[in-house]
Amino acid sequence: MAKGFQRDVLRKQQLENFTRELVRRYSAQCELCGARKTKLTVFEVPPVSTEINIEHCILLCETCLQQISHPKLRNIDHWRCLATAVWSEHLAAQVMAVMLTRYFAKEYDWAANLEDTLYLSPEADQWLSEIESFV
Repeated sequence: MAKGFQRDVLRKQQLENFTRELVRRYSAQCELCGARKTKLTVFEVPPVSTEINIEHCILLCETCLQQISHPKLRNIDHWRCLATAVWSEHLAAQVMAVMLTRYFAKEYDWAANLEDTLYLSPEADQWLSEIESFV
């Protein structure tokens, strides 16, 4: 039990070390909704491996993080921001946005229409395939 806890604490510390670089890289905004001047948290885009890779990390605002972590609290109108995020130049943000778009496309026409317009790079397709096999 103690080893698992220590491992989790160490992983969180390592993720926090990425914060400054990610803030610089992403212009201090949420990678999904674009929120600024709010607390941002480092989020690892699945599938999470044993080694932390900054290229698999994005910055999320509290609203996005809360709604991803607690699906019952989701405000679907908030997620219309995905229409911009799916075209992110940062692969991790794009993959996360497409993953959420595909999830919402099962219920919402706007997300299904957005999904129909997507053209993804081979790298994004591969990453999304890994997520789907992981889930």
